[in-house]
Amino acid sequence: MKSIVILGADGYIGRNLTHTFAKKYHVKTLAHENKNSLKGIRNVETFSGTILKRDDLDRVIDYGDIVINLAGTTTLSIEEDRHFVLNVLAQQVVAQVCAEKGARVICFSTSYIYSSGRRLSKESDAVQPEDAYSFSKKLGEEIYEFYSRSRNLPVVVFRLGSVYGPGHRKGVVFTMAESLMKSGIIEIPQQRTVRDLIYIDDVALAVEKAIAYSKKGYHLFNITSGEAQALEKLAGIICALYGGGKIKRTGRKSSPAIIHASIAHAERELKFRPRTELSIGLRKTLASYKMDL
Repeated sequence: MKSIVILGADGYIGRNLTHTFAKKYHVKTLAHENKNSLKGIRNVETFSGTILKRDDLDRVIDYGDIVINLAGTTTLSIEEDRHFVLNVLAQQVVAQVCAEKGARVICFSTSYIYSSGRRLSKESDAVQPEDAYSFSKKLGEEIYEFYSRSRNLPVVVFRLGSVYGPGHRKGVVFTMAESLMKSGIIEIPQQRTVRDLIYIDDVALAVEKAIAYSKKGYHLFNITSGEAQALEKLAGIICALYGGGKIKRTGRKSSPAIIHASIAHAERELKFRPRTELSIGLRKTLASYKMDL
């Protein structure tokens, strides 16, 4: 391995991984010029650009690098075309460049691609994405599987749970905390809604395990806490940590309603097991929002 390359380094996960891995690796980052806040960090070489442009990727990726690809849209984006541009078309450019340069890829998909159900979702399950974002992520997975099979590109794909952690201002935990601070109320859907969370430090742990994973081919892993939380229970924990607040049910629906992914495959193959207890992770996260815990 020559270097760790982080694409999408300007996002929450990318910034955290950059700071974490710069402590022991030479890290190269690719981020939009107007968002690149990682300059000046020891062991970090910064590049400005986009994964849509092959020339930008050629500048940052060298032979033998490990590429951690976080570039893409999130569930918050409402521009349907943008999902397919960044999560599909741009991923083909990344896969092609990495295959030509003998790089390894660790890329991020989502557990949202699973259909709602009561049993644990496994990587081998058939999936039927319910929105454009999840569908585009599934197509991105298929691009990497194709390049792995046809061009011998080593690929690890993470189907990631709902990420939370200090300073993260997106996602279910932040939405609940923000509502609680503003109105003293957390709204949750009337329907039973379940999410599988993952703390940011455990995301970094999973990536570290994947870096050490030397098997060739295409490998798909659920990376979550393995302990799904009903939103009612999660809201109750947040209220308790805050020291008050009310929970209000609304007619709003979430799709899929239930996300609960098995991490048994990641435990066996990657030796991955989350280390952060929910109460500890939530306390650290809420404290970063100045909630006076």
